[in-house]
Amino acid sequence: MSRRILSAFLMLFLVMSLGCGDDDGEKPAPGNVVVTLEPDSFTQGVGLINVFVATVTGASNTNVTWYVNNIPGGDSATVGRITPAGGFRAPDAVPNPADVIVKAVSVEDPSEYDTAVLTIISGNGTGLPATYSTGPQPLEGPIFHGYWTSCTGTEHNWYQGECTPFAESPVNWAWGSGWTVTWAGQLFVPFSGDYRFASRYWVDGIVSISVNGTVVADLNTTGATYNQTIALPGNTWVPVQMSFSSNGGSNNMHLGWVPPGGEWCPVARSYLKP
Repeated sequence: MSRRILSAFLMLFLVMSLGCGDDDGEKPAPGNVVVTLEPDSFTQGVGLINVFVATVTGASNTNVTWYVNNIPGGDSATVGRITPAGGFRAPDAVPNPADVIVKAVSVEDPSEYDTAVLTIISGNGTGLPATYSTGPQPLEGPIFHGYWTSCTGTEHNWYQGECTPFAESPVNWAWGSGWTVTWAGQLFVPFSGDYRFASRYWVDGIVSISVNGTVVADLNTTGATYNQTIALPGNTWVPVQMSFSSNGGSNNMHLGWVPPGGEWCPVARSYLKP
C-alpha cells in the first residue's frame, strides 16, 4: 500500500471515529403543549353563568382562545357566549341540539386544545303570579322594583337600577304604601349543589323569601341585602315562597342566586312556575 493511500485511510478512520463516538447523554425532548379544561362536562341551566378554567402547560404563553360550537367567543342568542376569562353564559333558550361544546385552544400552539361538553336544560317555567293586597296581578319578570321617589309622576317604575317606563317594567303599581304582595310556586333547580341566594343590590321593605323550606331572606329594612347558601337537589322543582310589604321607603326587592360554580344572576322566568 502506498504512503498516500495509507494516509487517506488513516484520515477516514479518524473522521469515522470522531463522528460515531458514543454519546450517553439524551437530547432534551421538545416541550409538549397541553391544554386542560375544567370542568370537562357540565349540565348548564339556560341563562346561567359558569366559569371554566383552562390550564396550559409546556408553553411560555398560557393564554387560550375560546370557542363555543366552533364559533369564536360563542353566540349569546343561540349556543351561549364565553368571555376571555372563561365565564360562559348559557343562552336564554335550550339550543337544538341541547349539547354544546366549549373549546379552549392554545394561543402558542393552536393545534393543542381541550373541550368540554355542556348539556343545556330549562325548567320551562313562565314565572310566578303575584297576588297583591288590592287584587291579583301577574309578575312578568324575575326582578321587581316598585316605587321610587325620583320616578314619581314620570310614568316610570324603578326597575333594574333606573326609572323604567311602565310598559318595560314587570309591574305597573307601587305608588304609595300600605300594600303587600306575595308569590307562591316552584323553583327549578338545574343541577345539585350549593346555591347562594343573595341580593346584588340593596332591597328596601319587609322582605321574606324561603326556598325548599329554608328561609333565605327575612328583612325589615330601609336598605339592606340578603345572603344565604343552601344545598338543593338537581333537575327537580322545589317550593319557593316570597312576600313583600312596603315600609314607607323606596319599596324594591329582587330574587337572585349564585348557582354552584357560577356567578350571580337574577332567577329567570323559566325557573319559576305556579
